[in-house]
Amino acid sequence: MAILTRRLLLLAAALFGLGAAVPLLAQTASEDEVKAAFLFNFAKFVEWPAEALGESQKLVVGVLGDDDFAAMLEKAIAGKSAGGHSIAVERLAVPDKDKLAACHILFVSPTQNERLGPLLASTANTALLTVGERDEFVDRGGIIAFTVQDNKLRFSINATAAEKARLKISSQLTKLALRVVQ
Repeated sequence: MAILTRRLLLLAAALFGLGAAVPLLAQTASEDEVKAAFLFNFAKFVEWPAEALGESQKLVVGVLGDDDFAAMLEKAIAGKSAGGHSIAVERLAVPDKDKLAACHILFVSPTQNERLGPLLASTANTALLTVGERDEFVDRGGIIAFTVQDNKLRFSINATAAEKARLKISSQLTKLALRVVQ
């Protein structure tokens, strides 16, 4: 676990210090480890409304539909801190309303595409940072989408969806985005 944590911290520094395009074939990190580093940094570069994330509250990252990724994420970032909040990871088999309400970031696995429309509609006006895969995720109302371009993991941002969710995305993060939907 310490090796994975060290890799993620080095990777995170590289991601946000040198740019957001990271080769997927890097010997030091798998694609899932790169996604974990991005999620950790999203937590650091997004501001939630005060009522959504109190001073002593944990920042909860929900993972919908991918237990392997959730397990790796738990090892990589659970217990770390972002914005003064300890990070917790919650595994979600189905989009349960009560469990979703406790999340601040929701990673939606591509296996959940059939549920994506209703899920994004039900969370559109809540202070929930929705993160998915494939560029179409932001086109359908998700806030951040991972995409692969030239064998590099990148991300796009839906600024309108973030505004509806009352989330403030740092300009540093926006500058690194492959595409920003207004």
